[in-house]
Amino acid sequence: MSSRSRRQRGFTLVFCAIGMVVFILFAGLAIDLGVYFTARTSAQHAADAGALAGAFSLVNDPTSPQPAAAQDAAVIVANQHKILATQVSINPTAVSVDLANRRVTVTVPRTAASNNPIPVYFVRIIGITGLDLRATATAEANQNATRFSPPIWVPNTALSKKPMTAGACDPIENLVDQNPPYSPTQWALNQIGTQFTLIQQPLPPSRTTPPNSFYIVEFGDLGSYTNNNSPYTKAAYDLYTCLWKNGFNSPACSPPVVPSAAVVPFAACGTGFPGGGYPVDLGDDTWTQPTVDGVNGLICAPSGNCSINPPDTWQGVGRYIPGTGGASRDTSRSLVLAPIWQNCVSGINGWSNSGGNKFEIVGFALVFIDKVETTTITVNTLPVVVTKLTLHLVNILGCPNPVPAGEGFAVPVRLVQTP
Repeated sequence: MSSRSRRQRGFTLVFCAIGMVVFILFAGLAIDLGVYFTARTSAQHAADAGALAGAFSLVNDPTSPQPAAAQDAAVIVANQHKILATQVSINPTAVSVDLANRRVTVTVPRTAASNNPIPVYFVRIIGITGLDLRATATAEANQNATRFSPPIWVPNTALSKKPMTAGACDPIENLVDQNPPYSPTQWALNQIGTQFTLIQQPLPPSRTTPPNSFYIVEFGDLGSYTNNNSPYTKAAYDLYTCLWKNGFNSPACSPPVVPSAAVVPFAACGTGFPGGGYPVDLGDDTWTQPTVDGVNGLICAPSGNCSINPPDTWQGVGRYIPGTGGASRDTSRSLVLAPIWQNCVSGINGWSNSGGNKFEIVGFALVFIDKVETTTITVNTLPVVVTKLTLHLVNILGCPNPVPAGEGFAVPVRLVQTP
């Protein structure tokens, strides 16, 4: 073999070695960046949830000293999240509260300065031992916002895929804890962004009732509103659909529609309704069409006809495409804050079709309503047409302990900045 051939062979080996090193470096960089962006997403979820919880405290807990209450609420919720299997750990210094504008900003850092950067593996060979990460979110509690609590009750098992008799009441399948302080469960927080359905039930709750059943609010002075399977009156229909379109305690739904029913304190944590507990209308399939009309009146405003005024479209948490088109926005007319009742601890057996059924509110689900429709289910071998809601879960808010007595609210919170 000539000296020239040996030199060429040597160059080939050198270039192959260099190529292998470069390939390994790029592969390692891709893996490390994948880990980083996974951590970045988890940190953003923690910041978003913390900011929403902090802003919500400005509305739901007005008697506690601020900004400490907002900071505490934000820290508790943010710290329930994990980044790469490591628990988030922030303190009140990571929460900024702007009381004048009713805004709460949460920062979730993972930096070398705090001795917890995002770990890297392959790029250590070039001297990089970790990557800094900082996720920030700002949420706003606006007293003039139009979002509100709708006239329905959402069960604590709403997202469970298991039967009530086989796991739906397992605490890890619930939206909030079954006992005080009613904090959102880690399982529920992991479901944020998930689409799910709720189906109105024509029978009282029982151990065989599907975990995603919902019921409507009952008021004692609405006559046939509370008489199951009786035709509703025009006054009751007008009030019920108005409450869907405008929310409880809205001036738009005040008397003279139905004199006393529209002014009841509603959607407060605990049992703030007069007489203790909140009333539920059990198994009333006659309210299917009013529910459809009321929901469409909200999400397809102002006409209530979704062919004329299309509803907003879900793109992600804090990103909603207006029905009129255009760029996504961070709030939507399809957002509502639905009260959660503890169906696994109380309210399963012993319900009365004659009325007087009440229960406690243990939290709230901030949801985006995609659509409302009717569906047919079988009840006692007979087909029954009921209402079906399709929604996305945006956030879970637990009730404080002790529960502030008699506190109601009309809504609330939205993300205004998620970098």
